[in-house]
Parts: sequence; structure tokens; C-alpha cells
Amino acid sequence: MAAALVKSGDVLKALEIIRAAYGIAVDGGIPYATLEIPHQFSTWPSVASTAWLVIAAELILDAEDNRIFWSGR
Repeated sequence: MAAALVKSGDVLKALEIIRAAYGIAVDGGIPYATLEIPHQFSTWPSVASTAWLVIAAELILDAEDNRIFWSGR
């Protein structure tokens, strides 16, 4: 969500989401979900969730990354 918000131009909302994600980090990772639903959603830290957080932060921090990410190049 944060990466999509950055790409759509809503950097302030993306920063809110990034800050909130850091607040729920567990053992250095962002949980897949905040509510455990057996056999569907786990609250364990997730590589995918954490990677998207890093991508969103990098899009904000580096204008070149923001320009080329999802640009089709």
C-alpha cells in the first residue's frame, strides 16, 4: 500500500503507513497480517511484507528509484 501511495503522489500517507508498520515489527520483520486466521493469514513476520516496506522507503528516499520503479524500463 505504501509503495502504491508513493507512486500515486501521496507521500505523506505512505509515510504514515511506513511508521505504523515499524510499530508492529516483530523480530525485525513486518507481520503478514495483524489478525491470525487459521490456514489463511499468519501473524508471523513476512519477507514479502518487509520487502514492500523497504521498496516504499526507497521510493521516497531515492528519486531515481522512484522514476524507474514500475516505469516499464
